[in-house]
Amino acid sequence: MKELPIGISDFRKIKEKGCIYVDKTKYVYEMIRNNEYVFLSRPRRFGKSLLVSVLECLFKGEKELFVDTWIYDKWNWESFPVVRLDMNNLDTSDVDELKKSLIRRLVEIAQDYEISLSAVYELVVKLSRRYDKKVVLLIDEYEKPILDHISDKDKAKDMREVLRQVYGRIKSMDENLRFVFLT
Repeated sequence: MKELPIGISDFRKIKEKGCIYVDKTKYVYEMIRNNEYVFLSRPRRFGKSLLVSVLECLFKGEKELFVDTWIYDKWNWESFPVVRLDMNNLDTSDVDELKKSLIRRLVEIAQDYEISLSAVYELVVKLSRRYDKKVVLLIDEYEKPILDHISDKDKAKDMREVLRQVYGRIKSMDENLRFVFLT
């Protein structure tokens, strides 16, 4: 009997451990086929982070992970550069720490692709040009820095302003983006 993936939100880990995975790839395929920008707002423990992980593996062309899923013989398995930001992993203690940890994460992603950068916009554009492909942008828990300070209105407002500067540029990157997904 297969193990339940309790507390595991990493698709690769679920597949490698041989855990139960309820195949939703038909719906993922339809979502991608019919949309360029998707915002998913669901309650905690709904599987949003796992869905982000599935999208990352799919767009990176990791075909071997999708054996025995609906999408396996329907996807073209072309790989795309993927920028995945999990806002849960950023330091949100104050605005300066949020900015520093966001930049650190973007630099890590850039280093994985062997490019240099200073902002999300620059990362997406450089990845698109370097690989001559559009980029997939996945942002999990987009509002976490604000929610961490919801009882301190001034701090929450400052966090919102930082995020507005980051997210506000996404639409201007349209020509460089293949798919955008935010939870």
